[in-house]
Amino acid sequence: MTTPHSKRKRTTAPLPPENNTIRTAHDGASISPPVHIPDGDSRIASVAAGSERFFRALTENSWDRIGLLDQQGVIRYASFSSTQIYGYAVEELIGRNAFEFVHPEDFPKASGLFQKVLSQPGSVVTTEYRARHKEGHYVWMEITGRNLLHDPDIRAIVINERDITDRKRVDAALLATLECGEAMIRATSEPELLESICAAIVKMGGYRMAWVGFPEMSGAKAIVPVARAGAGQDYVDKAKISWAANNPRGTGPVGSAMRARKPVACRDLAHDPKFRPWRREAMRRGYASIIALPLLWRSECLGTLAIYSDQLTAFQEEEAKLLQNLAADIAFGLVALRTRAERERLQRELLQISEREQRRIAQDLHDGLCQQLLGTGFLVAALQRRLSQRRDPEAASLQRIAESLRNSAADARALSHGVHPVDSTPRALMKALKNFAEVTSRMFGIRCEFVCPRAVKMGDQGKATNLYRIAQEAVGNGIKHGNPQQITIRLHQIAGSHLELTIKDNGCGIAGNGNSGDGMGMRIMQYRAEMCGGELSIKKGAPRGTVVRCRVPMRK
Repeated sequence: MTTPHSKRKRTTAPLPPENNTIRTAHDGASISPPVHIPDGDSRIASVAAGSERFFRALTENSWDRIGLLDQQGVIRYASFSSTQIYGYAVEELIGRNAFEFVHPEDFPKASGLFQKVLSQPGSVVTTEYRARHKEGHYVWMEITGRNLLHDPDIRAIVINERDITDRKRVDAALLATLECGEAMIRATSEPELLESICAAIVKMGGYRMAWVGFPEMSGAKAIVPVARAGAGQDYVDKAKISWAANNPRGTGPVGSAMRARKPVACRDLAHDPKFRPWRREAMRRGYASIIALPLLWRSECLGTLAIYSDQLTAFQEEEAKLLQNLAADIAFGLVALRTRAERERLQRELLQISEREQRRIAQDLHDGLCQQLLGTGFLVAALQRRLSQRRDPEAASLQRIAESLRNSAADARALSHGVHPVDSTPRALMKALKNFAEVTSRMFGIRCEFVCPRAVKMGDQGKATNLYRIAQEAVGNGIKHGNPQQITIRLHQIAGSHLELTIKDNGCGIAGNGNSGDGMGMRIMQYRAEMCGGELSIKKGAPRGTVVRCRVPMRK
């Protein structure tokens, strides 16, 4: 049996023996009308028998394309709706192989189903495929075929095709919208958000290319590309699009959408005069239509989303509405990210201000109070020595005062180190945590130990300071709320890539199960961990107590 790949001769269908045949006006082929006449209905039979008008009334007034194929796939009959769907006159279709019009990617599926129909007389199959329009683009068709080659009155494969291009476009736009929603949930920055959205539009929506541009508020009022995806991305750089009304490159869809703050579509850019400055480059990249959607937030236009399709007359009403909703979601996502970024910037500034103030206090403690206590201690020690030489009984009291002053100076010095604990040396974090554990044990009368299996070097002073503050906050919370007898601060390096800080106590533990994020101290620890690019968890210990764990990457 010949396959649809084979070269076909323009042959005609065999003539049926009956006289009630339909002779096409295209190549003289005679085809019996596939009309079932109920038994006993003589009125219908009298109308149908030998009536070409009856057959054409059924086929030519249908929005669907009705056709007959022979066993090689050659078109023997095509209804006049073919012109509206494919752009070909009926005479241009008769005698050609139907598989000439199938999209190359859909050919294996269409060919396989055709062979299946041939092998199963009477069988009915339904599928979807893309068919080439006379102007070169493709339309989506839903086809139902039935093998009636065995029927002596028909001897053909009867097909019914319906144009589902608009439905497919709407479905693709919906899929792109859903995928973009997922991207907005995952994104942590503007570039990540916009790049992933453009990629989703192209991949899930089946569009040729998509890009996002932000407006330049001065000078030539250019629209600056910030994200793109798809075929022919260099087009965006060469387009040099503006949103200025007096600039020829500002009157196209993108500039007009930004200026008017409403969607602008060009469904046939090859013939739209407003698209003339970009037509040549666009058509070289296979673009046939475009829609530009402003990213609006209240009265401000944040930017424009431009989507290009290789299909003519794309972006009809329902599809355009879905994409307009997507643009609104993108604008909301941008505002949310910018709000979060501004909040984080303010939080960073507050922490930096706090660190600077603590450094000042630490300097004042070290250079002021510590020196005064040490100086007073020297004076008292000198006086104690003189009284001891005189065998004065008050010399013992002065010795106790001198010891108290030395201890107070040591505590003040420890406090100054605690306020500004980490210097810029690689092992400063280890030293600071060790000193902190010793001071905690002495001041609170509990056992607080620092454990570090291997030496840890960290050159990032800011990250080291944040880890120290997390340990400081965790120990303070544990002592305040848990009444522990033992606290362990553990610092160790994981596979050379991450650093893990663990603070574990044997107190009464946190309330509830799992992570706890209540309270200002908890939120500050969480934020410090995020500043280091790490993760923080706070859980109940086993069998009691609390475990605070922070894991951060060693590199920025």
